[in-house]
Amino acid sequence: SERQSRTVPLCAGEQHSRVSKPDAPRKSAFLMMKERAASRYRLTLEYIGTSFHGSQRQVGRRTVQAELESALAKLLPRQSPPPVAVFAGRTDAGVHALGNVVHTDLVRADKSGRTQLPFGEAALLGALNYFLGERIGVVGVRRVPPSFHARHSAVRRTYVYQLRCLCTLTAPSAAGVLRSESCQSLLRRGWVSSLDAHRVLCVPHPLDVDAMRAAAHLLLGVHNFSAFRSVRCSANSPMRELLKLEVIEEPRSALDEFVDECPRRLSICVCSRSFLHNQVRFLVATVLEVGLGRRDLSWVETLLQASDLRHSPQ
Repeated sequence: SERQSRTVPLCAGEQHSRVSKPDAPRKSAFLMMKERAASRYRLTLEYIGTSFHGSQRQVGRRTVQAELESALAKLLPRQSPPPVAVFAGRTDAGVHALGNVVHTDLVRADKSGRTQLPFGEAALLGALNYFLGERIGVVGVRRVPPSFHARHSAVRRTYVYQLRCLCTLTAPSAAGVLRSESCQSLLRRGWVSSLDAHRVLCVPHPLDVDAMRAAAHLLLGVHNFSAFRSVRCSANSPMRELLKLEVIEEPRSALDEFVDECPRRLSICVCSRSFLHNQVRFLVATVLEVGLGRRDLSWVETLLQASDLRHSPQ
């Protein structure tokens, strides 16, 4: 039978009609058992981003999330709804990952729908790597409590830009062409060797590493990074704490003897609990502008005092 409406007086001359809602339908015992049987897993991924349009799922595009969820669906075809992968952070098209953390909730069931014991960590790792393509690898699996969240539980995020820049040495090669000239030609093309293809940022000029480190030091700590975010950034506050911004000169490897002293190998390491949209790119661009001699340290201080994007590094 329908429940009757009743009138509740709010104040003099005003009344409000309230209808009691019917009791919510109770979940079936099977559904409740299924929810209790869900196990949350923390996955650590490595991937080569060259073939993907970023990590986040996009309609009609190949992404890391879509590939991973497809592998999970093949592994658990009877799970409904299908497994969803939640990433700790997004990566853009072409960006690689060495340790992007993901969580997902999995329910094993047999053909009759009865729940089974959860996957063992080693078994899940092997099964996912079997279904995934060669450009994505699961390098770690851990069963975690339901309170763990890949994004909200993250304590820091780290990005590394690898650079190849021009050396100032001009020793002639055996062919009579200055090594710096041949190196600069390749760097202008955005390519140095097949081993660096799609993995490094090529800068066809010498860089002042000391100046870059001085600029990086100014950016450390808590600042208003309004000038270091995209116009599409939806963050409520531009305040962020930059934990690390280091310019590292990489040691020479065994392969460097084949290319003499060219090119110079640098890395820029950026670390924070969270970043604004495109903040890492703006930080790296700022340090490079100073390293190229186009800007000085006072310009960096001006950026930190700016409240909009008009002074943003390009």
